[in-house]
Amino acid sequence: MAYSSTFLTSSATAERASATAEEKVARQSAFKDASFQIDEKLDASSFIADMMMELDAKKVSYLRHEFEQRGELTLSEFVMVMKVCLTWGNRTQLSTGAEAQMISSLCELFAQIDINGDGALEWAEFTSFVVEMGLESQQHKPDGIQAYSFSGAEEIGRARIGKVYYFSGNDSIVTCELDKCVCSVFTNEFAHRYNISREESAGVIQGVVFLDSMDQYAISSSANLLSLHDEHSGHLVKSFRTPSVQVCLEWVDEYLTLYTADRSGVIRAWDLVEMEEKHFMGAAASDTYNDAKIGDNRREANGSGHTDCVMALLRLDGLEILASASMDCRIGLWDLATGKVRNMLEGHSKGVTSLAYSSEYRFLVSGGFEFEIFVWNPYVQQQIARLPGHADSVCGIKTVSGTPVLVTGDRSGVIKVWDMRTFACVQTLMGEDARGQRAPTINGICTVAPQNKIIAAGASLYVFESRKMENPLLTDDAPVLLAVFNPTTLTFATASAKEIKIWDCKTGQLLRTYRGLGGGGEAHASELSALCLDFRQRKLFTGDHLGHVLAYDYLNGAHMKTFRSPDVAAENGEGRAHCLEVSGLVYCNEHKILISASWDRTIRVHDDELSDAGVLLRWMSGGHAADITSLAYSYQTSLIASGSSDSVIQVWDFELGRLQGTCSGHRASITSLRFLDPFPLLLSTDADGKLRLWGTRNAGVRAYTCLFAFENSMRTSRQGSSAKALAAVMTTAVHIEFDTDSDTEDGQAEEKGDESWGADFSFTGQDGYMGRGEHEGNSEQMKAHALAEFLLFCGDDQGHICIWDLKPVILAIERQHRITALAHPHVCMNPRRQTSYDASEYFVEQRKAQQRINGLALGLSDSPGLGLKVKKRRGWLAHDDGVTSLGSIREADAILSSSFDRLVKLWNSRGDCIGVLRQGQGLSKTLGGGQRPSQPDVQWDFRVNLKERKERRRQEALKVKHEISKLERHSAASDLVSFVREDWESISDASVLDDIGQMPGFKELELGNGQRLSSAARTDGPAPRKTPKMKPINAKNAGKGFNWRGREARRSGAS
Repeated sequence: MAYSSTFLTSSATAERASATAEEKVARQSAFKDASFQIDEKLDASSFIADMMMELDAKKVSYLRHEFEQRGELTLSEFVMVMKVCLTWGNRTQLSTGAEAQMISSLCELFAQIDINGDGALEWAEFTSFVVEMGLESQQHKPDGIQAYSFSGAEEIGRARIGKVYYFSGNDSIVTCELDKCVCSVFTNEFAHRYNISREESAGVIQGVVFLDSMDQYAISSSANLLSLHDEHSGHLVKSFRTPSVQVCLEWVDEYLTLYTADRSGVIRAWDLVEMEEKHFMGAAASDTYNDAKIGDNRREANGSGHTDCVMALLRLDGLEILASASMDCRIGLWDLATGKVRNMLEGHSKGVTSLAYSSEYRFLVSGGFEFEIFVWNPYVQQQIARLPGHADSVCGIKTVSGTPVLVTGDRSGVIKVWDMRTFACVQTLMGEDARGQRAPTINGICTVAPQNKIIAAGASLYVFESRKMENPLLTDDAPVLLAVFNPTTLTFATASAKEIKIWDCKTGQLLRTYRGLGGGGEAHASELSALCLDFRQRKLFTGDHLGHVLAYDYLNGAHMKTFRSPDVAAENGEGRAHCLEVSGLVYCNEHKILISASWDRTIRVHDDELSDAGVLLRWMSGGHAADITSLAYSYQTSLIASGSSDSVIQVWDFELGRLQGTCSGHRASITSLRFLDPFPLLLSTDADGKLRLWGTRNAGVRAYTCLFAFENSMRTSRQGSSAKALAAVMTTAVHIEFDTDSDTEDGQAEEKGDESWGADFSFTGQDGYMGRGEHEGNSEQMKAHALAEFLLFCGDDQGHICIWDLKPVILAIERQHRITALAHPHVCMNPRRQTSYDASEYFVEQRKAQQRINGLALGLSDSPGLGLKVKKRRGWLAHDDGVTSLGSIREADAILSSSFDRLVKLWNSRGDCIGVLRQGQGLSKTLGGGQRPSQPDVQWDFRVNLKERKERRRQEALKVKHEISKLERHSAASDLVSFVREDWESISDASVLDDIGQMPGFKELELGNGQRLSSAARTDGPAPRKTPKMKPINAKNAGKGFNWRGREARRSGAS
């Protein structure tokens, strides 16, 4: 008995010890997960750009080996392989925060490459992305190529000006007098602030830089002095002597480090707080002064440096790189974190004196004593292009942020403006003195981005200004057809007939402008008529007036594929989807299918699953006798609805394409249609201001009959009296909520306040785009809980926005007709069924029968048995012309509207304007023609929940991290590690350029001056996406995705 008791005690002790160990492991894991945080301030795009710089020959070869071994990489495999690449050679282990940032950024990189969303990457996709990222033409960036003209010479003193700078950190212009230790500080409008002068013993000023975070100027002089001056007064703060004359300076605010370079080619990094040198780059210890003067903290960089005077230093924005230009004819690229040389660009035959870098186009531009401009890409060794045209030594090179403008100047006074998209010289400028004579020489140039000015320094400051924007207070120069919110990229997309603009939702500033997205190429592109996004918000689909339907990459505007219809091609001999204008586009998120409608009175269903071709699956015709004006799709009921200008609404089966029913009752043209998922209801509006609710499939005997109707009435003032008038509803949006905490009877939930739109289950929608989350809620749960809110947003042809409360109507329909939210979506057995259906004969009989039931002249009183009056929550005049689109943005409690008045506005739930998208925002306070706004601009107040997004990114990265841990415990991961450790040196030493140089997008183009351009830049229309077609496209494999057979074979083999 004693033995048994002892055994039980030991067993219990062991169990407690085991439980304690498990709890300890769980606590450690929870602690690691809690410290696994993402810094939202760090931009994923910057990380991706830096990562590309890390891909040397061996790493690229290793990546190719992994792709070839596995065939394709899933998200977890891709992150694991890339993580090995990026951390190889690092002796220190990544911190938890750095690992979280890396994994999160790699997840974003995977999503950008996997543009088609099939969840796997192949080597061809990866290399195509490298080509597009590093060498693609940027023809869809905001152009900014406007004509400059000489506006005058600013006389700022008697002495000649040797240098001129513009510092965006404090929006100031600084000039340095030639051969003197005097510099002057001006505002961007040339109002003099103060002078900074030193005694003659201080020598001649060599360079000036503004220290943003310290709010000071750093000035180097020929007397081996480095001094700091207060930005507000110019007073000397402190100074110290340097071992040699520091010719040029560059401040890197992230590292709080000042970089300087001298005549021997040594680049030094200075800690300005301690006033001491941190380290130096590019010289042996014997080339510097006594080591004892530097201290033990100095570390020498490995690799060869410059052998002659360094004339310019430049931080490459978005990259952890410092570029240096030297008289030894080379350009150095230095790692800011380690101080090591990354690359030495060779190609100049004479000294290099000037550098400029465009982060938007990823081009490094250099010039010097040669009369040519050299263009480089930091990702490759070879130069991209050489731009001739100057007849003297180049004295300055500048880019204009946010535009493709490159400005170069030479000593003879000639200034050239280049378009970086084509490397063509678009304008040649020359300054004039007070007597109207040409400026003899200039010593330097700078650009003032906010005012879009060019300033050249010589005997005076010669100022060149660009043409003023004609409509800076408008969103677009043409009526805006559609505006959508992209929650993936936190941007807005606005579309007019000629262009699509992408806007930053956090600031309201214009990011990119895509032109020529219609069929026919950029030069002769047809006007756009329809737009929508895919389920991942990574692709843009456009329809135009000629019937083309095309897909583009949302991030860069690259053309991906064209949707073609064989019958249209046989008739017209062109690759078009329709014969006439495309009037509607809707994307089916769950099936990756695009639906289009046209004035040719057909509806076509296209497969979007293939990466490089849009295959026609089925089309429906014969249902309309007039132009189709509206289109809608319901995943919940698997139906398509189309409305036409003759007031007819047809409802089609999504899978079979057959006509299900006709909704007759409107007397005017149908202006919009919307399915009210998860309810089997359809909302329609017409040009007379009438709105109707129709039953659809699963509505029983009430299917395709009108259940309720009301008018969009607005109160107007005429001759001192108020009256109600009807306004045509042009567009609608809905917001539906289910109250998960409600326990009231009959589904009656307590009404919420006007300002509370948040709930656990919510459906929101807007014309042209429905988010993926639209059907993600559990329908059975929704049905079980009470309807909390059902808001309908209407935009009319007078510019009004109205919010109608439809909750009482929906509840009345539930009580009287037993039409409730569907528990499950209608089953679609084969969404990629290929068929065609002509409803001509059936349409005639169906319409006659429907007319006998509903009557030809149904009025509002014909709504059976509801006895309700719709309550208007709020209404206001939002635009000066008809509203073209509305969108409800739930996470920001906002409404997005666009209008024919060429404006896009944001509103809160109370009807207050919280932002206006203006194409001139951030460019200049002065508008076109010197005018200023007649009223103060609306303060931008659009806010999204960044903390919630950060947590979602963290959870996604944490999930991938755990999956990687599982992979590393298997043999495949062990083979991966052993490959890196044992066979790294055996990888063939092929360069990155050799590895991707065979891609179809990477080729030499002939420039107009006879030079050859080694890049993917092109001027002959939209640049196609360069992912190669993985297999032939035909009816048999349509919709299965590329490499589908290989993927299934691997899965069956693994099982």
